Amino acid sequence: MQRQQAPFRADIVGSFLRPDSIKKARQQLAEGIIDAGQLREIENNAIRHLVQQQCDCGLHV
Repeated sequence: MQRQQAPFRADIVGSFLRPDSIKKARQQLAEGIIDAGQLREIENNAIRHLVQQQCDCGLHV
């Protein structure tokens, strides 16, 4: 009988570093250049990008 899963498991514990796009957007929010809704959209885009990278690496997310 063949094994269907790898003999090991890996978990991600902790958080990823914030990308420059989020750092910049937070600064722009503080300066009044963008509003909270725009910041949220930038954060959501960064999260989607990170999740896609994890999927591309074969992680189950």
